[in-house]
Amino acid sequence: MNLLRAGLHWLRSVAPDPRLWIVLGVSAGVGGALWLGGGAGVARAPDAAPQSALPATATPLAAATVVSTATAAVLPGTAQPTARPTGYFIILPGATPMPTPVLPEAPPLPETCSGPGQMNLLLMGVDGRTEDLNIFGRADTLLLLAVDFGLPAAHLLSVARDLWITVPGYGAYLPVEGRVNLGYALGEKYGYPGGNPAFQVFTVSQALGVRVDRYAVVNFTGFEKIIDALGGLDVTMEVALRDPLYPLDKDTTMVLEIPPGDVHLDGRTALMYARTRHADSDFGRMRRQQKIMMAARQKLLSPAVIFAVPALLQFAFTAVHSDLSVEEMGLLGCALPRIGAEGITQHLMDYTMTRAHTTGGGAQVLLAEPAGMAPVLALFGAPP
Repeated sequence: MNLLRAGLHWLRSVAPDPRLWIVLGVSAGVGGALWLGGGAGVARAPDAAPQSALPATATPLAAATVVSTATAAVLPGTAQPTARPTGYFIILPGATPMPTPVLPEAPPLPETCSGPGQMNLLLMGVDGRTEDLNIFGRADTLLLLAVDFGLPAAHLLSVARDLWITVPGYGAYLPVEGRVNLGYALGEKYGYPGGNPAFQVFTVSQALGVRVDRYAVVNFTGFEKIIDALGGLDVTMEVALRDPLYPLDKDTTMVLEIPPGDVHLDGRTALMYARTRHADSDFGRMRRQQKIMMAARQKLLSPAVIFAVPALLQFAFTAVHSDLSVEEMGLLGCALPRIGAEGITQHLMDYTMTRAHTTGGGAQVLLAEPAGMAPVLALFGAPP
């Protein structure tokens, strides 16, 4: 009895140390398993005390702990297994991190109207009517234009707004996943040189692997003014267009209907025609935007307008925000009239270049299909 009291006193003295209880628990579990599975020839189960020997107030749990002190066979010690590694990962001393990939060198910028050289421009349309084009918001339209001064030729690619990419980080901001037009909303926030338009250029360049040399941005008001200055545009509607939910503002919609056949669009109706997408899809919307651009080109080259081009360009300075220099504008103004309609290729980032995808958050987006994109992006200087 004195020995039992001494043991209990020792347990109380070390009870705060959890390591002891872990050791005791593991030992009790291993010993119990050996005792139950060892058979009669290995160890004899201890004799339970007679029920009458238990105090009247004892609980079943207490009763289970009252056992005979009869002598039992001594069990052999259990050998501890030796831990063995399943593999190795060794960092070599003196290793240097891999540099960030550099985009391949694109054709040089032209120095004369006849080249050689190529210029890639990102044309952006932004939602809003304020003159501040550094507003916080996504780009509404993204068009990549390549002008080859030597051939001469031009290539036009509508970049799908729903293209899901890794938007690059800058400074203390890490890369994030999002739609490609998110870049315009982050430039000012990130403190990127050149603000929102410049960061959208950087985002598209990194996502598509092409060099983007210059950009031009126009908002809704500027777009309407430019079309009105041209005297409106004439387009041919193959089928009637009806949008039951064309947005007038954040909380108001209206029904938009354009009949089939030849129609004349002023600035306001041309904007509606270029923005509507409920009638079909965002792919149809991109086709209409390219149709507007081709109609504007045709109008600019018409005899009725060609002599007013210098005045129109002067007007465009106030409606369009761009990082083009005056000399570069002059080169474009000289080269574009030399490119006939047959020298312009038009491309859409549709299901020939992308596939539908649902993000973890439930957003319906598009993922790039490299095999479909590569031939088109090669026209803009991307590697094969």
